[in-house]
Amino acid sequence: MGRLWLKVSHSLLFFYQQVKFFLKISDSKIMKKYLYIALIALCVVSCKDAPQAQMVKTVKVIKPEALGMVMDKQFSGIVKEAREISVGFKTGGQIARILVKEGDYVRKGQVIAVLDMSDYRLGVEASQIQYDQLKGEVERLKVLAKAKSVSGNDYDKAVAGLRQVGVKLQSDKNQLSYCTLHSPASGYVQQRNNEVGEMVQAGSPIVSLLDVNGMEVEVDIPAILYVHRNSLSDFRCVSSLNPDQSYPLSLVSITPKANNTQLYTMKLAFAHGAKGLTSGMNVNVSMNMSIKTPLTNLITLPVNALFKEHGKNYVWIVNKNNTVERREVEINSFNQYGKVIIKGGLQGDETIVKAGVHHLSDHQKVQILDESSKTNVGDML
Repeated sequence: MGRLWLKVSHSLLFFYQQVKFFLKISDSKIMKKYLYIALIALCVVSCKDAPQAQMVKTVKVIKPEALGMVMDKQFSGIVKEAREISVGFKTGGQIARILVKEGDYVRKGQVIAVLDMSDYRLGVEASQIQYDQLKGEVERLKVLAKAKSVSGNDYDKAVAGLRQVGVKLQSDKNQLSYCTLHSPASGYVQQRNNEVGEMVQAGSPIVSLLDVNGMEVEVDIPAILYVHRNSLSDFRCVSSLNPDQSYPLSLVSITPKANNTQLYTMKLAFAHGAKGLTSGMNVNVSMNMSIKTPLTNLITLPVNALFKEHGKNYVWIVNKNNTVERREVEINSFNQYGKVIIKGGLQGDETIVKAGVHHLSDHQKVQILDESSKTNVGDML
């Protein structure tokens, strides 16, 4: 472009010098008038012939989808606890220690709280003394029974009494062990209900625990996915806090009834735990959808990728040099996903402009915007 303008400038300079010469030697006003007109015309033509800088448009593109292929669907989901556990002592007493606070992560078997054990230890000691005494008596009667010094009935009564005291001793030991409260599962302490020194009854919830091994993801899906729920697979989710960590999921259930927004609630379980995630956290859920169809050699596009001129349907094809050209396509129908089915005009491997189609012209230079919409429910846009 610089060389062309240099050439035009030299031509204009030469022409101007010639006109100036003729003006000096010419006394005719008419001649001067025509020379001025010629100079202006040459400038206009020169400017018109100069190349104009073309505006580069930024566009979003899409690849056509073949009917019957596996499609990746993405939705916004939320992590929820599948099980909330109320943890309490199996016996009553006064709380001596509470070893956790709200928000703490506890492992299965970890000590949560302890009751005052004084009375329970005394009960175990008393039962142990009684058991040891009866055990010695039974051993003595056993020897006498063999010597026929006592009746066998007296010996049997002593053995039965020892068994009864043994059961009480074991019960007292169990009550003593119940004074230590262990976590039944790994999870987070959601709520703490008591403080040290308070009296509690057996079964009173000391803490509420969120079982992390039972955490689930809830996601709402449109009716079309519910209809084809048996074709869904490869469930997974990622968090915006750690997009490089993908969590595999397994399908638990889908509600058979739509909610007020005509969406169906899907519940998904974590296949290998949910370390790093907490209840209430938003995640991006993706899944594969495989639809079998008798229609072959057909492809689909978003409706807004098409534009119409003179009764014909067109799309913009992005060439390898990042210029666009219009191509006429033949429409078959519109499917239940809100997309148009194309039966002619495309091979299926083209790169097609999917937004802003009414602001382009043939051979216009474009810049492709590398952007995937994570808020696009089901890739409907």
